[in-house]
Amino acid sequence: MAEMMERMERTRFEAELSGAGASAGASGAAEQRQEKKTQQAPKEEEEEEDRHFFNAPGDTKLAVLGDVSVRANETYCLEEKAWLHDNLMEFYLEYLRHVKHKSQRDNIEIVGPTVTQCIKMSECSRVVSEMLDPLNLLEKKMVLIPVNNASQADSEGSHWSLLILVPSNGHFYHMDSLDFNKDSAVILAIKMSQQLKLQEKLFENFTGTRQDNAVDCGLYVLVNADKSISHFTENETKEGFQPAGKPDISNMRRTILHVIESISQQQERGVQMADLTIRT
Repeated sequence: MAEMMERMERTRFEAELSGAGASAGASGAAEQRQEKKTQQAPKEEEEEEDRHFFNAPGDTKLAVLGDVSVRANETYCLEEKAWLHDNLMEFYLEYLRHVKHKSQRDNIEIVGPTVTQCIKMSECSRVVSEMLDPLNLLEKKMVLIPVNNASQADSEGSHWSLLILVPSNGHFYHMDSLDFNKDSAVILAIKMSQQLKLQEKLFENFTGTRQDNAVDCGLYVLVNADKSISHFTENETKEGFQPAGKPDISNMRRTILHVIESISQQQERGVQMADLTIRT
């Protein structure tokens, strides 16, 4: 593509599981400035939605994997200083499962960002059950769980991390490039442990390379997901696992863009998901 971008203290919690369940008026000039800003906002948002990396209308559906699709106007978040959109994160996770690691596809499950947030915020065990039961998580070797620090159902939050569940031993491994999301990850681990009735439970917070900016957390999630699939589909414990480092992140935006472009081109030719291949 001619315009291609150049861009996880161990904590046990068995005892916790049994108990968990349970402005003033402004001047005329300020008002005028605010009114002008409000009038300009839609145009700015529209311009942002028009920025993308494909010669196609913004709402063009570029590629589809499972139930996740990517449209042209969503790729603006692949700019160097942009925060990765949750839909692109979920699309890339599906790519890891269905394409890059297709031989392990049946051993992997993904609890998508939206479902993860609903589980974290829900006070109703029935709702959690309805979301998790169809996934048959106990039959998998590993489960990928993106974690957001949003504290309200209608909030977007400001940071992503990755929680891994190895159902065979009840171990949760949390990888966080800024150490912001441990509380959210523990909440998810407790709720999922209760719902899955795990006999053994362990939560471990990985310490890895810290990101050096405010926007790359989603990229760390995706690289850690890739590394986790390679490791935890073959190993039940963390021994030998190395979380993502800065060198792993440097070309991720370009890699995601390449994956979207390649899948888009293949699907235009009628290639089915089981036959997709990506050269890296």
